[in-house]
Amino acid sequence: MEEQSKKKKLTKGDIVSFVILGVLAVILIPVFIINFTLIIKGSIRSEVPPDVFGIAPMAVTTGSMDGDRDDSFAEGALIFVDILDEKEKQSLAEGEIVTFRTNETYVTHRIVSVVRDKDNSISSVITRGDANNTDDGAIPLENVVGRCTGSIAGAGSFAM
Repeated sequence: MEEQSKKKKLTKGDIVSFVILGVLAVILIPVFIINFTLIIKGSIRSEVPPDVFGIAPMAVTTGSMDGDRDDSFAEGALIFVDILDEKEKQSLAEGEIVTFRTNETYVTHRIVSVVRDKDNSISSVITRGDANNTDDGAIPLENVVGRCTGSIAGAGSFAM
């Protein structure tokens, strides 16, 4: 009987603490792994934004895509960009939102026109932000990195 009295019984508070720690571990471990993956990929391949399973999360830092369309998004949003290979880039169409490189930054705007070569393949796209009055000009297809597949308002500001 002395051995049983020395053993500590779990209280309701202990059980609640274990449950809370378990839930935090389940949430925070994947977040850590995703962030670590994004950091490593970002330092290895600077020509495309870092991605997880082909989707690059990006924070929106300007209001150029703030509009009244269903897929428009405001400054501070978190967008998800599907990284495209060369074959997938050939299927781009007017109205889609794409992310492209300009110097050292990424811009995400809507395609207003597709420019084709003599062989009918896409050579460049002309884009414009939903809140802008002028086109960006012809963006060479090799500068296009992906297609925007969704957004979460305000989550980009939180991530930054």
